[in-house]
Amino acid sequence: MNVMSKITLYNLRRNKKRTVVTVIGVILSAAMITAVATLCESFVNTMLTESQQRYGYWEAELKEGEYGRAESLEERSDLEEVLYKRSVGFSPLRDGQNEYKPYLYVEECTPQALARYPYRILEGRLPENDQELLISNHLISDGGVAWKVGDTVTLPLGQRERSGERLTNEDGFYKDYPEVWTQEQERTYTIVGIMARPGSENIMSPGYTAVSYLDMGTVQEQDMMNVGLIFKNPTRTLFSTCDELKQDLGFLKLTTNDDVLRYMGLNSRDGFYSVLYGMATILFALIIIGSISLIYNAFAISVSERSKQFGMLKSVGATQKQVLRTVLFEGLVISGIGVPLGILAGIAGIAVTLHLLAPFMSSILKYVDAIHLHVSVQAVVLAAVLGIATVLISAVIPARRAARMSAIEAIRQVKDVSIKGKQVQTSRLSRRIFGMEGVLALKNLKRSRKKYRTTIFSLFISIVLFIGVSTFTEYMKSSTQVVYSVDNYKLSLHLSSSKETEQVRNMSEKLGEIQGIDRWSLVRNMYVFAEIPKASISTKYLQNSGPLEGENPDFLQISIPVVSVGDAEFERFAGELGLDPLEYEDLQNPKAILLNEQLLFPENETPGLYEFLATLPSSPVTLQEDGIEGESTSAEASITIGTKTETAPTGVSSQRIAMVVSDIIFDAYLQKQFPSEESTGSRLYINTVEENPASVIPSVQDLINQYLPVGRADELYNRYEVDQSNRNLLIMISVFSYGFIALITLISVANIFNTISTNMNLRRREFAMLRSVGMTPKSFNRMIYFESLFYGLKALLYGLPAALLLSVLMAMSIASGITGIGVLIPWAHVGICIAGVLLIVFVTMMYSMAKIKKENIMDGLRVEAL
Repeated sequence: MNVMSKITLYNLRRNKKRTVVTVIGVILSAAMITAVATLCESFVNTMLTESQQRYGYWEAELKEGEYGRAESLEERSDLEEVLYKRSVGFSPLRDGQNEYKPYLYVEECTPQALARYPYRILEGRLPENDQELLISNHLISDGGVAWKVGDTVTLPLGQRERSGERLTNEDGFYKDYPEVWTQEQERTYTIVGIMARPGSENIMSPGYTAVSYLDMGTVQEQDMMNVGLIFKNPTRTLFSTCDELKQDLGFLKLTTNDDVLRYMGLNSRDGFYSVLYGMATILFALIIIGSISLIYNAFAISVSERSKQFGMLKSVGATQKQVLRTVLFEGLVISGIGVPLGILAGIAGIAVTLHLLAPFMSSILKYVDAIHLHVSVQAVVLAAVLGIATVLISAVIPARRAARMSAIEAIRQVKDVSIKGKQVQTSRLSRRIFGMEGVLALKNLKRSRKKYRTTIFSLFISIVLFIGVSTFTEYMKSSTQVVYSVDNYKLSLHLSSSKETEQVRNMSEKLGEIQGIDRWSLVRNMYVFAEIPKASISTKYLQNSGPLEGENPDFLQISIPVVSVGDAEFERFAGELGLDPLEYEDLQNPKAILLNEQLLFPENETPGLYEFLATLPSSPVTLQEDGIEGESTSAEASITIGTKTETAPTGVSSQRIAMVVSDIIFDAYLQKQFPSEESTGSRLYINTVEENPASVIPSVQDLINQYLPVGRADELYNRYEVDQSNRNLLIMISVFSYGFIALITLISVANIFNTISTNMNLRRREFAMLRSVGMTPKSFNRMIYFESLFYGLKALLYGLPAALLLSVLMAMSIASGITGIGVLIPWAHVGICIAGVLLIVFVTMMYSMAKIKKENIMDGLRVEAL
């Protein structure tokens, strides 16, 4: 170690307080960089696992090709595994309850495919021979087929065709487009397991998936196969490679596992990584900016203190390079201590945070229980490089300044004391308001602009980030409340057929006997075209909705849902509006209650709820079949709008216009007038007295099991759980957000402490001179108070407008997607911020002055450092 390095280490030991504060700043910086990088890696790794559990481990799948041509895939060096699946066929379900899923779809898989495709066992085991069968719980819950593990079933199996074209399980079942099922074979299976509905079975699939074992010894070269591919080292060339394989081997289709590829970073058509890395880059930038302001200030003060020392070294032969290397060596020493400790602290901090947040994450993630810590070499290297770079960037400017000074300039400290008189002039008004002590405080701010600018900037960053993150969290809470404010129910169940609707209608009376249920509704919708007189429609709605024009220029023709909610709920709803329900059951004079608000997103207006009708039409409204827009239809009906309201019955949104009618009007009048207009489906909605419906769920499920097929109770939708999941997500975001802002604030506080305390120490001669000419302790304290006040006020003067502007920009951004949210100013957090800034500055200055006040005046006057 040379002499210059020894001198550097000596100075670090001599100025322990500044060295410790600087090292703490580096630790915080490296910890935050590590935390952000590790969190991103952990999130991506967890989402990859979640997607693999849901959709399978395969990366691409070649569909409908001959096995004889696919065999060559096993010889490719770039493939890790080749997974074979063979379609056995469709078997019609005799007792199936879902008319749009009338089949059982059986496929066979090799052991490798069974392990790599998303067959998640709920009960039993995987099939081990071609006489065993794994069925889906969806077959039981949705299809109403009461099979269980151990049952033996004999299935007629065949193929579906439509217009001479063979259909797969991806081709939906449509009543309007007849298809033909042809039996090819019959097989007997023993059910050995029940699995969760696989991700490969989409909502339009006409067959419930069942899986058997594929014995490769029975496969012939001409057999049609689906082949899953897992690559050894997948890259983005995977897509072009698979396209070539599809063409070369004669497969009809190619499917890629886009969700898995997204989290592997290979799906170039997806913007996930762009968003993730973009956010991470912004966070890195904020961390580095905040850190540089601290570390640069520490080095600048160090160089300023040692300028006389550098001059003396230069006078005895030290070169510019040696001085430059001395300052950079100081940076490397601090990095060597701070960066490793910061990386360990960042990893430990994220590990503890993820562990504490695990209970909240379990309701958000479906296939994994939490975001598990995943530390990659790349993340650690990135944190180390950015941490060291932050220190060196902070050190290089003071280092160059030190190297360029001549020996005489450094010894005389000309650069440190060079200032013109006009630069520190203050107005007479300042003296009248603040007194002599205030004037001295102002002059010191003007005299030391460079030193204080960094402190003001640190406070500015803290203010903007603190209020910005607080505002963001408040917007998250408000947007969640707005999005879910239309959900006036706790439980719901989709009914897939008119038969189920009738069964639920029969059981609805018994719902009232369950303690804890407040009200319920059986909601059915029918969409029709309504001709509404323009004279009755509100001006704002006409200006902003752009509805469909009718043939008559005095009317507007719009598509509108007609809703029935069940007799009990309609009676309650009408009673709440002060109406007689019997008036709305007269078939000779059918009436409807109009829900009169519509959520609109106009181009030149603020998105929001707009009143539809200003006045009620004087005559009945004409309704027509909701066919192709603009085409006239033969079937018509008329209905009188009896009243309009902004409230909605249970299970109906209050943010769209709709006509609510009684069941008798819906069944005996409208469905007869529009026989071709089927209800778009029905749903049972239940609202409970308690916020959490857990206490009534078992009773509701027992009742559903009595009236509906086995397994339908398992599909009861619990909106409270969904809300809870969103609340947990909000808690997670809040924890990470406030954790981030807390660490940034710590860096800023360390910067403020380092800057102010060091500057106070360097001003010991100045303070001693003021005391020597008669400044009393009271006046001295007043000067420090004013200086603290000016620090804080100047930072708040810049920080608060910037933070409030950020709040407005957030509001504008969120308003483009979610209505009902205005500009939110977190006044409580603004107050905390103002008090916190002033307190931090005041406490730091008082701490720094505590020792100086005790110092003898003569000792202070002997201090050479300025």
